[in-house]
Amino acid sequence: MLGSMGMMINKIYNKILKNFWLNCSLTVIPSIFFLAIKVIGKNIGLVNKQDDLTFLGGILFSIFIFFTFAYGVIKSYCDCHMNSKKSETQNILQNVASSTTSVCNNKFHNLIEYIEKSSQKEKLPNIIRDTMKPEIQIKELLKELEICLNYVTGIGRDNIEISIFQKFDFWNKWECKYYRNTNSCEINNIVSDVRSTANQVINGQYDSLFFHDKRQAIEKNQYLPNVKDQASQNEGSIICLDMSLRKNNIKYISSVLNISTYGEKIISKDDKELKNKIKHFVIDPFLLRIKMELCNEYILELYNNQEFSKENKVIPIDSKVMNN
Repeated sequence: MLGSMGMMINKIYNKILKNFWLNCSLTVIPSIFFLAIKVIGKNIGLVNKQDDLTFLGGILFSIFIFFTFAYGVIKSYCDCHMNSKKSETQNILQNVASSTTSVCNNKFHNLIEYIEKSSQKEKLPNIIRDTMKPEIQIKELLKELEICLNYVTGIGRDNIEISIFQKFDFWNKWECKYYRNTNSCEINNIVSDVRSTANQVINGQYDSLFFHDKRQAIEKNQYLPNVKDQASQNEGSIICLDMSLRKNNIKYISSVLNISTYGEKIISKDDKELKNKIKHFVIDPFLLRIKMELCNEYILELYNNQEFSKENKVIPIDSKVMNN
């Protein structure tokens, strides 16, 4: 009840701020009201000959004082609310920045070690596998994303499930190598079933899907419930984002980030602004870092495939040698 009243007050105040003349009137009138009564009050019957307020003047004065006080309270409440939102946004940004920075620090430390070894002319390790370590980095990023979602939404970390579905262009099938808070990643149904959220993103029907309530997604045939959903009566939210990487219309990496909550919703109502904030401030910074690590993993796979091909290459025997 109080929350809806607060939202209504905020809407009224925002409309006042957007209306130049109304905003000016409410700001200026309090400062000139008493002067106006003093100058023209007798002429319009608000003040008597003894400079006292008449009955009509008293009523108007009381009404004016009430509305001035009410506007002051509304203004103070809304300003406080706006400052609180700014502070909350700053806290979220600081938390995300701290999480992504910790991952970058790990990579920076590994690169410094690589430089140190190269300067000492040691036998250098594979820079991607042993220094950049994309698999470790992605796992760490998913962990930090889970921590940030827990901080922003208040949902218990055990109730936040994050997974990545990926397929490189030289792979025969989809894989789910990276996931949080699940013993295994059942990928076959998720990728192939047209009712699944991930399937609809993979097939290009949507770049992203964000359902604050899984029940709505199920009704629209856009979510495939699992055992954990059954245990939580389908209570929760689902976010699915495309992370595919293309260049010149060639898709090298097909990938989807899937975030699912159980028993608790990420947001309590279907609010587009709140959805955009969570995506923009919380998820997107991690999205770019994960894409970078997927690129590193792709390059590492290519490198390993090339090395394997070299080691197992069949060397043709010279026909002259055969004849001799």
